[in-house]
Amino acid sequence: MKITAALVWVTLCVASGFALFSIAFAVEDLESELAAINSDIEREREALHVLEAEWTYLNRPDRIEDLANQLLPHLAPPTIEQLVAMEDIPYPSEIPPSASLQFPFTETTGLTSHGAEAPAVVAPRRSTLSLGGQE
Repeated sequence: MKITAALVWVTLCVASGFALFSIAFAVEDLESELAAINSDIEREREALHVLEAEWTYLNRPDRIEDLANQLLPHLAPPTIEQLVAMEDIPYPSEIPPSASLQFPFTETTGLTSHGAEAPAVVAPRRSTLSLGGQE
């Protein structure tokens, strides 16, 4: 009987030691994984700061203006002849089905419709809604 109790006690001690060793090993594993994740987070933060600095540098107004002048030499403010009122633009329900809506593109004038210049900018339409008694 004494041998059985001693054997149970030794078995429990060995099992407890093994469980404690397994838990300690798992904790060390998790700590090293946490350190690696924290390192990755810090590296990503540094990369984010670099990208933000590059974005700010690339979006300088003087740089964008130089690029626009270089890459879009024909771009100019709209002329008064290119402006129309919203009331002058037909809605899709007012356009006959047989009408062709294909506009050829030209380099100097932009979109044209049968040789006439199409509006580049449209004047805002007056609202027919009343906002608090104002028109």
